Amino acid sequence: MSNKKRNGEITGKSNGSFAKRVYKNRMYYLLILPFLIFLLVFNYAPMYGLTLAFKDFRVLDGIMGSPWAGLKYFRQLFNGFSFKEVLENTIVISLMNLFFGWPVPIILAIFICEIRSGRVRKAFQTVSYLPHFISWVIAASLIEEMFSLNGPINAIIQELGGNAVYFMADPKYFRWILVLTGIWKGCGWSSIIYVSAIMGIDQDLYEAARIDGANKLQEIWHITLPGMRSTIIILFIMKIGGLLSDNFDQIYNLYSPSVYSVGDVIGTYTYRQGIVENNYSYATAAGLFQNVIGFMLVMISNIVINKLSDGEEGLW
Repeated sequence: MSNKKRNGEITGKSNGSFAKRVYKNRMYYLLILPFLIFLLVFNYAPMYGLTLAFKDFRVLDGIMGSPWAGLKYFRQLFNGFSFKEVLENTIVISLMNLFFGWPVPIILAIFICEIRSGRVRKAFQTVSYLPHFISWVIAASLIEEMFSLNGPINAIIQELGGNAVYFMADPKYFRWILVLTGIWKGCGWSSIIYVSAIMGIDQDLYEAARIDGANKLQEIWHITLPGMRSTIIILFIMKIGGLLSDNFDQIYNLYSPSVYSVGDVIGTYTYRQGIVENNYSYATAAGLFQNVIGFMLVMISNIVINKLSDGEEGLW
């Protein structure tokens, strides 16, 4: 073997041209081609529509023919009282979901992995995953029935001597209903990746801990949670990035004008402005603001995590 060939192997460089390497690995490229096409068509091509935020859009003129408006719609956005209320609702609901909803899949995953019977564990996992596969249209109907004036919740309240409450139209309860139903529907599916992380922990560590006299809680605290640390941090960063990315499907199917003051979020607001009121430029400006803030939150949270962990735990 020549020195040139050995050097090429050591450095990982190929002696062939780029076209030859592509042809040699053509089956791998063909495998990812559908994904790349999907990404380009549905994720990148529509980004051209973001120019609507800077134009006075007219349907007959199209995007290209509509005149530029500069930052007109962003000024309207930040000066309007309704958007300030919507932004506050979005932040409050997202923080409630983060604080109360984020730990639940972690706890559920630990609980699932502590079930010793394989049959019981599989049955429990199936039941916990099931709500994820129910659309919010159907789930909203079930929730509406559950919290209606004649529903089982009010039946229990009346049996205990209280008065019936229409929870779905009461601003005092609506946010909590969003949080609880979101946890019910999503925690089982979200726990899958945490279960995978736990399964990857070396079982010898648990054996050594039991020999040293550790109880179950000590095993979870000193072995399970540290073993899940990287997964928890990565998903937390992604959760922070989606702080303003409200669950449109859930809220749209559950809210009503009576709870707009506490339940109207950026997603539903832009939908009404764009689709219902045909104010496309204003709605695009609101959506662009939401996405830019989300991107900044991801970057900031990743930088903070990298600083705290000496660059070992961040996304990049």
